[in-house]
Amino acid sequence: MPKRERSAAQARAEAVYRRANPDDRGDRGRDRRAEKVEYRRRLKKTRAEAAALAVPDAAPAALVPVPIPSTVPRPRALGQHGRGHLLVARQPSLALPPPLAALPPTIAPRLVAPIPPLAPTASRYGGLALRDIAFGSSQGRLGKGGQGTVRLGRHYGGRLAVKQPLRASSAFASECQIAAALHHENIIYVMGFACAPRETPFLALDYADAGTLGDLLIGDQRGESRSLGVQIARAMSYLHTRSPPIVHLDLKPSNVLLSARSEGLVAKLCDFGQARRLAVGAQLSHSGTPGWRAPEQVRVARDFAVVPLSRGTDAWSLGCVLAALEAPSGVCDPYHFATGDAPGKCDSRLRHELDAIVANGFTRPCVPDESRLAGVVSACTHALPSERATCAWVRAELEQLLLQP
Repeated sequence: MPKRERSAAQARAEAVYRRANPDDRGDRGRDRRAEKVEYRRRLKKTRAEAAALAVPDAAPAALVPVPIPSTVPRPRALGQHGRGHLLVARQPSLALPPPLAALPPTIAPRLVAPIPPLAPTASRYGGLALRDIAFGSSQGRLGKGGQGTVRLGRHYGGRLAVKQPLRASSAFASECQIAAALHHENIIYVMGFACAPRETPFLALDYADAGTLGDLLIGDQRGESRSLGVQIARAMSYLHTRSPPIVHLDLKPSNVLLSARSEGLVAKLCDFGQARRLAVGAQLSHSGTPGWRAPEQVRVARDFAVVPLSRGTDAWSLGCVLAALEAPSGVCDPYHFATGDAPGKCDSRLRHELDAIVANGFTRPCVPDESRLAGVVSACTHALPSERATCAWVRAELEQLLLQP
């Protein structure tokens, strides 16, 4: 087709298209340009509004030379050629938000309120599964109670004490998480645990091969009692200086495991089932063991009293343990010198009656006046929790006594 005829045919086709599409004016390019202009106008307006609310930027930070130690290779790629310093890049200052007074009254208090620390929520620790632990016969059972069992297991040749509750619970999860976060030579070491809802819960602990402190006291083997008292005080002082502090609430000889070492017996504090993290406004709950718990714990259990949670509760129990260390051979009783009972008379049935006497302030643990621990036990068992000695002070006093011949 000749060029003139092709142009005429194209013109006729365009005319037919315009009649069929009257809305299409062929100005798509102009529409795009208009959209770009509108976008730039809105962007400029948004920046102007933000600048009106922002605080003017501070002066840019100056370059600060940071010396590089001789042990660190010098960065030749930065062009310094081994001159021994590095320039810190300028950090652009950030525009601050509007002042709190300009914010709505419902939002401003939330910005200045302190953010509480996050509690650990791990449901597994140590990379250890229950199927990885080999259990022997029923003779390997170390203990059994209403809450579960403790069994002796083996993992790669090492012995473990595996605590298995009857069911998973938030209390067991809290015990596992608190115990796993503690690393001290006088606190039992956690090898692993699992407390997820759909898993078999367990807590694997390092096995202590020398029994408990209660077994030692009843078995008339008190040769290292003074050293063990120092170790227990060190463990309690460690708990109370954590962030946040941890209150054990159930310190007693049966919760102190013993491991035999070449240098002697090593005390290992265990059983954090009643332990709690100390927080502002926290209240003391039902806890402790009759005969070893503080008067305020008795009042909470008996009279449902409202008592603030404090480290002083553990100080009382520590004084009880120290008094039991000074009791005659074969006696594990912190009130032996206070009540004058014969060995073995103050059994578990009478401890509840003794609790009532202690709660009313009629008696408290004590040791003979000639004992070196008389002043320490007295300072631990003051009637008011706030007036009791701290476990750190007890540790320092016992360490001084241990150095004396």
